[in-house]
Amino acid sequence: MWHAKTVSKAAKLLNLSQPTISQHLAKLEALVGVRLFDRRMARMVPTTEGMTLVQHALRVLREMQRLEEGLAGGAGWTRTLRIAGIGSMVRLLLPPALHEVQAAMPELAFDIHEGSPADVVEMLDARRVAVGLVAATALDGSGAGLLQVPLMNDPYVLVVPQALELDGVAALADLAPEQRQMLSRSVRFVFGSRSDTRMENWYRSRSLGQRVVAECRSFEAAVALVGAGLGICLAPAMSSGSDGNRLSGVRLYATELAAERPLVAVFLEEHRHDPAITALVEALRVVGTRCRHLAVGAVPPFLSAAAGGHSMSATTP
Repeated sequence: MWHAKTVSKAAKLLNLSQPTISQHLAKLEALVGVRLFDRRMARMVPTTEGMTLVQHALRVLREMQRLEEGLAGGAGWTRTLRIAGIGSMVRLLLPPALHEVQAAMPELAFDIHEGSPADVVEMLDARRVAVGLVAATALDGSGAGLLQVPLMNDPYVLVVPQALELDGVAALADLAPEQRQMLSRSVRFVFGSRSDTRMENWYRSRSLGQRVVAECRSFEAAVALVGAGLGICLAPAMSSGSDGNRLSGVRLYATELAAERPLVAVFLEEHRHDPAITALVEALRVVGTRCRHLAVGAVPPFLSAAAGGHSMSATTP
């Protein structure tokens, strides 16, 4: 409850019903004889006694972690490190990092979960994983008891079908009608984060992608739809290719959103001295510095911030 802040989010994190969560809290308060949380503006705020209990619980969790670390040196012991991350980070950064870590710590095994940014944050909050791999923007409004380590920047790029060449285009009027129509169609993301708002503002300020032809829960799926000719999308560069090579069927162009998507490794504050987690985070950081960036075209002149007033209303189907 301390991490979730609301009964509804705690229920979702623990995969329980809200009445069940309320009943467990009532039983715990009856057991200790004091009120542990106050409800304020639909949020659960710990009382002084509740915060004392939280601190004791965190110390118990730290001691359990130290016990597990001590036992890990025993013969035949295997420790499982649970990790959750977004698709591009699990696919491109994690494998070489795990190779390095397991070479140094052969007793380690890994339980890996791939999901949306919200899924990763929820698994961290619920203590179902020890390390999360997400864009820092996914942590807006979260982060209590979490530490972040920057790994690399993964800039947003404009992804368009291969046939739509925008190099050096100064004005929308320079494009053929069918090309302008393609720019009016977009594949959007539904992540429920501040990034959604930034991308929506980018489209609106340039009068692009006003007709939403598809909504996706993964960047990789959206890029594939663009490659099939459904429209355009904004996506992180890493989701548009790997090892310096972009996916076939698409072109990539830089945007002014380039500096807004740092990728981070996130872990619980009580694990800051865990040797396995610190080794993994350091290996991820090194992999991030070595990651080959995709070749991305310059921002087309008509999409620069100064050109944001161009309208496509006359060409939108």
